[in-house]
This record gives sequence, structure tokens and C-alpha cells, in this order.
Amino acid sequence: MGRNIANVRISVIVPVYNAEKYVKNCTDSVLNSTHKNIELILVNDGSTDDSLKVLQEIKAGDDRVVIIDKQNSGVSAARNDGIKASTGEFIHFIDSDDWINPDCYENMLKRMVGDVPYEDADVGYFGWSKDNVYKTAFVQSKEGFTGVGGKEEILKYMLSLVGVGGGYVSYGNYVWNKIYKKASLYNSLGELVLFDENVRIAEDGLWLAYAAKNWNKGVFDKTPYYHYFQNPDSVMNTAEKYKKTRLGSEESHVKMIEIIEEYAPSMADLHREVCNRFFLSHMEGDKTRDPEFIRAVLNNLIKINKGECPMSVAERIAEYMGDKPKDSEYLNRKLVKKAISVTKRIDKRRKGK
Repeated sequence: MGRNIANVRISVIVPVYNAEKYVKNCTDSVLNSTHKNIELILVNDGSTDDSLKVLQEIKAGDDRVVIIDKQNSGVSAARNDGIKASTGEFIHFIDSDDWINPDCYENMLKRMVGDVPYEDADVGYFGWSKDNVYKTAFVQSKEGFTGVGGKEEILKYMLSLVGVGGGYVSYGNYVWNKIYKKASLYNSLGELVLFDENVRIAEDGLWLAYAAKNWNKGVFDKTPYYHYFQNPDSVMNTAEKYKKTRLGSEESHVKMIEIIEEYAPSMADLHREVCNRFFLSHMEGDKTRDPEFIRAVLNNLIKINKGECPMSVAERIAEYMGDKPKDSEYLNRKLVKKAISVTKRIDKRRKGK
């Protein structure tokens, strides 16, 4: 039988760095939730603006707020400090410029602990939207699965980012659109699964790959409870830096594949295919055909595929590069040799028509 969720505490962890303009909107959305049993942990990661002052004002108005003030050490370290300080039965991460719907925690906790057959879930996935300064929201979970699932669904809907009908089939490997049972975040040695503080790109997915090893039951609700704000001040929202940052994520994705292969090999293959699509889409979206950029994409694809090149990947590279790739620096790469071979066959077919 389900429990009374009013007695269930959720610890909400918010890393804050130079977010004075946005963090109050974020914290208001949490503190005004219809679920009241909340511990809001605000981790000031060495902000150089007035973020700490804003956090102190927030804390003065609500005794559910905890502030951790520390030297700047990155979002992973900030989240780790929040995890270790948390006292709730469940944990949620929210970025300081994002916000949630008022009924997010109430509805998700009802599913996770309050209602049969969902009760006693290890993790809860929920939908999200991209919101911008023009107050426009693009729902990213229209086609998401809603229901209850086991480890296969937990991994599949975390790893398979596939665009369908303007939304995603998957919920994505983001930490902020999921709620976690804290008891499920311990490894076999009884230690908390923490973020790798040496990883600065795609740290979300790497942590999820480790944590998901313990998850056997998940609940899914495609309702867009979470609002991901496309902050114009963010590093990730300048085109050139976005491109470089995304391309720098291959080490995390390679590691994710290695971790998941240990306990769910078929899901590791799924993520490898997703990565192929991900990096190819970045290459195809760049119309400059910049040699440095293409080289970076090729390096990523080689690493993801253990030095091999699936034919589907080679065909798309051949199409992108044109009939006769001229950059000799690529010619010693197995990946491009195969792409050029495909191009020659395409040429023969064209000439035969």
C-alpha cells in the first residue's frame, strides 16, 4: 500500500555560480511547490557577483533552505556537496536558471511511493521544455513513454535521444529531469555515487551511467514539469563554444558505454548508435566544412566505435564531404578511407544511369 507523501522529504540541490539574475525565480518555483516537505540546498560555487547575497535573502524567508558557500570548483563538486549534505529520502537537481511546475514533486512522488504499482521506484523521469527569453516554450517530451518500467526502460529512455514529431522519444541523459531515491545512490561498497569532479563536459550522463546500475524500477511521466531556460549568458548558448563543448564530450560518452557494457551490453550498443547520430548531426549542421571541425568529428566517431566505422556512418560522411575529399590529412584514417570508397561506388552508379 502506498505511503502518505506528505511525510516524504525531497532534497533539492541547486549549484549556483554567478546566477544573481535568475536564481530567485528558480528557488521560488521549488519553495512554492504543492509538496511542502522540501529541503532546498543552495550551493554557492564561488560566485563573483551578488549571488550569495540573493541566497541569504532567500534563506531568511524560509527555514527549509540550506546554504553551502564554497570556493569555485565546478558544478560536479557543487552537486557532490549537496548530495553529501542532503537529508531527504529523494533527491532532485535543478540548475539555477531553470524552474519547475508547482505540482512536479507532488505528482512524481505520488507515482514513486504513493500509488500501486508504481510505489518503491528507484527513479522517476519527467518531461521538460526549452524556454527562452521570449517566453516561448518548446516541449521536448511530447512522444515520451508514460508508465512504469524496469532496468531496460530506465536505460533505453535515458540513452536514446531520437527526434520524433518535434519531441524526444527519450527523456535524455540529463540529471535535472529525474528524481532519485537516495538509497539507490550507493555502490556495492556502501559509498555514495558521486559526480567525477575532473569531468567538465557531459558529467550528467557519466554519473547516470554509474547510478543506473542500481535501478530496477522507474516511473515515467512525459508532462513537461521542468523548464530548461536557454540562458543567453550561458557558455553553451554561443554557437562556436556550443560546438566545441559538445564535441569535447566524447570521453564521457566512451566511458558511459564502457560502464553500461558491464551490466547491460545491448543498451551500450544503443548508446553507441545514438552517439553516432549525435556527432554526425553536428558535422552535417556545419556548412563551413571547416577541416578542424571535421577532424574533431572523425576523432569522436573513431573513439565511440572502437576504431571501426559502421557503413551507415561512412555513407553519411561521404555525402557530407562530397565526391572527392581533398584534405590529405584525412586519408590515413580508416573512417575516411571507407567513406571515400562509398563515394566512389555512388559515383559509379550515377554514371551508369
